[in-house]
Amino acid sequence: MSAPDLRVTGYAPADPSTEQVLAGLSAAELGTVVDHHTDTTSYLLMYDTTATWYDPKPQVRTVAVHRFLEHGTFVLDTAFHTTIAFAQRWLADRGAPLDAVSVVGNDLAQPADAATEGVENKIRADSGRYDLAQVFHEDLDVTCDAWTLVRDNAATQLPVRVFLQQGDLEERTYTLREGAFPDTATALAWLADRTEPLPAAPEEPPVQRVSAARARSVPATPGSRTSQPVPAPGVPSVNRGRSL
Repeated sequence: MSAPDLRVTGYAPADPSTEQVLAGLSAAELGTVVDHHTDTTSYLLMYDTTATWYDPKPQVRTVAVHRFLEHGTFVLDTAFHTTIAFAQRWLADRGAPLDAVSVVGNDLAQPADAATEGVENKIRADSGRYDLAQVFHEDLDVTCDAWTLVRDNAATQLPVRVFLQQGDLEERTYTLREGAFPDTATALAWLADRTEPLPAAPEEPPVQRVSAARARSVPATPGSRTSQPVPAPGVPSVNRGRSL
């Protein structure tokens, strides 16, 4: 993985938030998994190795850069993720072509089976479908568990969903499964115990709910920001090791 190239040399941060995000990125040890650039935008999906040691956040990180050529300024948005597919969806919701950020190399673990690829495709396909509630990441000796707890806005039943990712660090593969629950408390209780199989999610029709405020969100002018999709500040995040 190469060092991230934000392409902001010669530009100034447009607002204090961008300045703060830039300082955090500069302090992190990041490796680029995939990126996409235009004259005015950059989208990066990265692996944050510093999160392993002292930052209690998942290690998959995304950044969206919007440059204002006429003003010589730029704005940054960033988020952490436990699942690559959610990171790719986050970038697409901010204007990245989904096909440009959907292919990752062999530096990270690979899907173990077709079912995993199917769940990932579902996550990537639907803008605005999932509202993030919590994420968790933990490494053991040979396994790596991560989960993302969301509310499925398209669900007609059991709207709280758990996307459980289980990795095999020796094989460098992972599985991803979707479980369905009636509410957050029930989902968290299952995650705390996990003696029963993950309750399978019912079949739901695909949706394409793209709203102006949540999809392909680009600040209109330097310093202006529209409301952004999840993850939101204050979402509980736990990380205890390597990312998938």
